Amino acid sequence: DKGNVLYLNHAFERLSGYEPEAFINKPFAPLFNDEDLKTAIDGYTRTLKGESPVFELRFNKTGTLCSYKNTPFRDRDGKIIGVLGIARDITEQRRAKQALSLSQHKYKSLFKNMLTAAAYHQIILDKKGKPVDYIILEVNDAFERQTGLKKENVIGQRVTELMPGIKRS
Repeated sequence: DKGNVLYLNHAFERLSGYEPEAFINKPFAPLFNDEDLKTAIDGYTRTLKGESPVFELRFNKTGTLCSYKNTPFRDRDGKIIGVLGIARDITEQRRAKQALSLSQHKYKSLFKNMLTAAAYHQIILDKKGKPVDYIILEVNDAFERQTGLKKENVIGQRVTELMPGIKRS
């Protein structure tokens, strides 16, 4: 329970930037910055108490962000004798999530601040895949001003119910 590493697989070098041999029978502390090291030690300690925590850490040398899952390693009698940790690279997943969030924020800002009426809608298709109606999911402020319809009375409604004279194409 000294926190020394006993085994590392071939993916360790790609994730951490270190050769596995550099950490065998040595502590994992140099792999992480102070904040991530606190998280790693907390996860390690909780695992030795029987928990299986999931947490995120970033390797110092490569900047690779990983999702970790620790599992208690037990002997034949069920006594916890170590920690089995599995790391999964989530760097690109996190970047994509951040990019999507930024894109959504920009879209929502543009949509909300448009000077012309706009409605975000879901298309309803018939069995042949032809659009037959639209359900309004969101409208901008200009929509309310220009149509006189209130958001709360429009969202969730079918366009053909709100405006029965509209042609379906």
